[in-house]
Amino acid sequence: YGGGESGGALAKYNNFINLIDDKAVKDRIIVVGSIGINAKNSTDSETRYSYSTFSNVGDRVDVVAPGEDIYSSVVSGYSLMSGTSMAAPMVTGTAAMLYSCDASLSLMDVRNRILQSARPLESLSGKVATGGMLDAGAAMP
Repeated sequence: YGGGESGGALAKYNNFINLIDDKAVKDRIIVVGSIGINAKNSTDSETRYSYSTFSNVGDRVDVVAPGEDIYSSVVSGYSLMSGTSMAAPMVTGTAAMLYSCDASLSLMDVRNRILQSARPLESLSGKVATGGMLDAGAAMP
């Protein structure tokens, strides 16, 4: 794997997307990275974020979502969990909300709304192709 700036590996090296030859198929996929709150650099008026150390980074990460210390259900009840497996469902849930608001939306409409409504974060500048964090509210019609 190639080393990432602050995540585990560049998405282009360890990603199944590289096994897909059809550009139209690749363009339908949303690659999600994980971020967490950077408590050291946050203030009372501004929350700062940083890439999760386990997240893929690079130009094939389309959008990032919170993926650290997410309150989740586990076999014994509830626990704080971390991983891109915590971040990706936030994007999936946003897609589901979009479809519930307007079932006539195409797959590309939903993808574009999610990516175009992502909030740029200065602390992630230059590390994400779209430069943004998921903003479910802004994606809604």
